[in-house]
Amino acid sequence: MKKSTKTTKVSDTVNITIIKESHQTITRHADPDETWDGNDTETDTEIKGFQAGTQYFDFVVQKPVKDTYYLVSVYYDTGDSFHRDDNVMEMVSLVENHSDAMAIHNAIEKNSTKENDYTTLKVKLPIAGTTEEIYTGAWRGYFEHYRCCEVNMVSTFCPYEA
Repeated sequence: MKKSTKTTKVSDTVNITIIKESHQTITRHADPDETWDGNDTETDTEIKGFQAGTQYFDFVVQKPVKDTYYLVSVYYDTGDSFHRDDNVMEMVSLVENHSDAMAIHNAIEKNSTKENDYTTLKVKLPIAGTTEEIYTGAWRGYFEHYRCCEVNMVSTFCPYEA
């Protein structure tokens, strides 16, 4: 039996960088008398859009580049015994269709209630007709606490607003 594999040529893909602004606030200053103590922080992140064809990238998409995509992100708290970082954003997936983004969102939400489940989620995308693997380790761990999953529509970023 011959195994079928579908490959994508690099020339058929485009690098995508998500443009975002993050603002970090110190919610508790480190104790200067404690060697290992660190600041506790909280981060607010605003998604501005995306740029295509960048050298450094967050995602790779098929050509031609669309005007809009759907970004699936998870927000979580993390840290260690000496400090906390709250509301950290992990970009999970960039898809063309809202229904596919919601399938990923719903799978993450359902999986978020499972304790000590570090498996990779396999999510069937209804519109794309493919299966996407979602790594959940970033927001799972001893010090990590899942907050929420969001879907945001992102468009081509224009640094010069009218």
